[in-house]
This record gives sequence, structure tokens and C-alpha cells, in this order.
Amino acid sequence: MALREHTAYRLFQKVGDQSALHQGGRLFQQWVVDQRAKCEQEQLRWVATHQKEIRANQYHGVEDALLNENTITLDEGEGLLSEYDRTRGELVHPDRQHREDHFLRQIGKRVILPDSHVGGPRFMYKAYQDSMAIVREYGKPDVFVTMTCNPKWEEIEEKITDPLQSAQDRPDIVARVWQQKLKALLKDLDEGVLGRLLARIYVVEFQKRGLPHAHILVILEDEDKPRTREIIDKLVSTELPDKNVNPDLFDTVMTCMMHSPCGEAFPSSPCMKDGKCSKGFPKPLVEVTRANPDGYPVYRRRRREPGVLTYKGKIYDNEAVNQLVVPYNPYLSQKYNCHINVEVCTAITAIKYMYKYVYKGSDRAVITIEAVRNPNNPREEPNEILRFLNARYISPVEACMRLLVFEIQGKTQSIIRLTVHLEGGQMIVFEPTDDPAVFAERGRRTTLTSFFELCASEEPEDQIAKTMLYH
Repeated sequence: MALREHTAYRLFQKVGDQSALHQGGRLFQQWVVDQRAKCEQEQLRWVATHQKEIRANQYHGVEDALLNENTITLDEGEGLLSEYDRTRGELVHPDRQHREDHFLRQIGKRVILPDSHVGGPRFMYKAYQDSMAIVREYGKPDVFVTMTCNPKWEEIEEKITDPLQSAQDRPDIVARVWQQKLKALLKDLDEGVLGRLLARIYVVEFQKRGLPHAHILVILEDEDKPRTREIIDKLVSTELPDKNVNPDLFDTVMTCMMHSPCGEAFPSSPCMKDGKCSKGFPKPLVEVTRANPDGYPVYRRRRREPGVLTYKGKIYDNEAVNQLVVPYNPYLSQKYNCHINVEVCTAITAIKYMYKYVYKGSDRAVITIEAVRNPNNPREEPNEILRFLNARYISPVEACMRLLVFEIQGKTQSIIRLTVHLEGGQMIVFEPTDDPAVFAERGRRTTLTSFFELCASEEPEDQIAKTMLYH
């Protein structure tokens, strides 16, 4: 049994079991973070130890190294690299070479964090590239949804039986409830709550205070795209609902969808930067929704009756309170009782910026990293694994989600990645003891070069390749 599997087993509290582990409070939070760090350390240690032997380099870099070495020709013209051994006065095949200065040990990047490591920089970049492939096929996203976990969910509170504990003391429960809520939301979107869906992507992030949130980009069918103010008003509301008609939705909006008071009257508000709200609040009051050529629409925010609105000790100007409402979808907010920000983004032209924001990666701690150079190799490549370990911020909820193998990103389409490179610029992986001629020949053929071969072919069955776009 692996460490992660054993830890995941321990996270589930048995019926009637007064587990001291789950009653540990901050110690329990520290324990799950440490266990996750151990599991990740094991994975990265395997990568690091094996990449002392496995290298990655561009094909022409290996060719250059081959051209600078002595070669001999053996049976049937097979070219094999050999080195001149001065102690024995003869050429020695690499398989019999064990010197530390073997040239294959000197080329390639020594330590690389691969894109197979979930959550790493290369993983997030590859996911971003996959999403851009979906955009090329289906068009720009139409709706941007952000869902944030609500620690006051009934499902969380009813499972925390200890009156001295809160949601932050049980990150295991928060992670499991959040996962179920997110799956339900994604199912609703797939079934057409906001319109018939063509494609969507989502990424889960973790705030430093511990609450997870998901960014979701949705692409709708052409007939359902929110191009008119009538469709936008059906999807998005920025006004307080009637308390007498829908009290539950009113409570959710007042609790989860209100921006804290800011502006000139509240200069100390955390969102204030250079005398202005970084989120653009308070929003202007308008009678009808207006389109924005390059951004989110100016949603309808009508004036209410003059007076004072009091809610749970907070006092608002009832006439202008709609200026502080975060855009939401009434159905989703009432069903999930949490912060679900819904924005129409059809007019936004900075598509890459939106997707890069979604795939920006995990939070990082504010630390200082000093590079220690090898005096014998002043141009030594940076160790990406150490950089990842030293800079990562892991919250207890994230630790539980990763230990329970919950997905942190996903998409509705499957993407097959095609290599794109300059001539001789493809990446190849090799070991120091590999036969250079063999792996050089192996690295010469890629999906791109094979596509070029098909296009150059005169065979009738290959002519269809000339009508296809490689992307």
C-alpha cells in the first residue's frame, strides 16, 4: 500500500469512532499538509533521481555532439559513437565507457519537472494549450463562472459533530463536500442550465485561507450565445431579489454575492488600490443592460426605493445597494447557496489572457531563492524541481483533495498533442548509456515530420493529408 492510499484511508472517519486524529484541530491540518508534502516529495524524488540518468535535449544539439566525436563503422554500415581512451590507446564504445566526463553526461538539461506532474508549471501550461485548441475549434468562450466553497454549507456543518470545531478544522469534509458540489454544478452546465453547451473547461484553485474555488469557461451553441440584452438579463442578475418572493435567494445574495463597501467613503477597504476599487465597485446604476465592445457588459442595476437596508448588523443604502451586487445567476445561486459569479464574456477579445488567468497555477509563498552555482559549471541549468518545492503553498483542503485524488482541472473534449518544432529542434529523451546512433535515428521522426512525409507522398491514399491543417 502506497503512502497516499494509507493516508486517504485514515482521512475517512469510521462510524462511532472518536478519532483523535480528526479532533486535532490545527495539528490535523498540519498532518494532512505534511502527508501531502511527503507524497509529492516521493514523486519528485523519483523524477529527480531518474533524471540524473535521463536527459532531454533538442535533436540538433545531439547531432552537434555527434559531429564533434570520433565514429567508426561496424557491420552493415551501422554508425556507432566511440571515444579515444588515452590510457589504453584505443577507441572504446560508449557501452564500455563509464567515465564521468562522457559527453552524453554533459549535454541536456539535468533536472526537469515533467508535464505529467499534476499541478506543476508544465502541466498547467500544457492544459492551457489544450484549452486554446478547443477555442480554435469551437470559438471564444461565452460565459465565465467562478464558484467558491461555502464553509456554511449544511452538508459540512452536519458532519462536524464537535461543537468546538469549525470547517477549517475538518479540511477532509470540506474537500469531499466541495468535490460533490462542483461535480453537480458541472453536470448542470453540461445539461444546458445556461444554454446548450459546446465545450467547457474548469480549473480548481486554492486560496491561502483554505477555501477552494473553480474557474469555469463555457462555450455555448451559436443559437444560445448571449448576444442580446434580453438573453444576458436571463443569464445574469446584478440586483437584489425580492425578499418576500424569494427569501432563500435573498439570503444567499446578501451573504455570498455582495461586494464589501468601498470607494471614497471606505478608503481602508482591502480592495482599494491607489484610491480606487480594484474590482470596479461600486458599479454604475443603469436602467438597461448595455454592451461593452471589449469587456463584460454593463449589467442592469436599477435604483431601489430610498431608505436603509439592514442585514445581519450591516447597514446599506437601499436606493444604491445594487451597485455592490456581484453578477450571479439566480438559479445557480439559489441551488448551491455559495458564491457563484457568472459573467458574460462574449465581447472580450483578450481570450489568451482569460485562459492564462484560469491556468495561472497554484499559490506561492513569498520567499527568497538563492541560486548556488557549481564552480565547475557556471552555466548550470536551474533545478525546476527544487524551485517547485520551495515555492509551493499547500493549504489543508488542497492537501486533502490531492490525497483523495480529486481532479483539479478538466475539459469536455479530449486533446491529442501534436509536436511543433523547427528542423532538428524536436526534443528527444535518452540515457547516458544509450547508443547515440540508435536514439538519434529514433528522434529524427516525429508527428510533424511524418505529416510532411504524407503531404509529400504521391500515393492516392495519402492525398487527403494535403487538405488538412496541422494544429
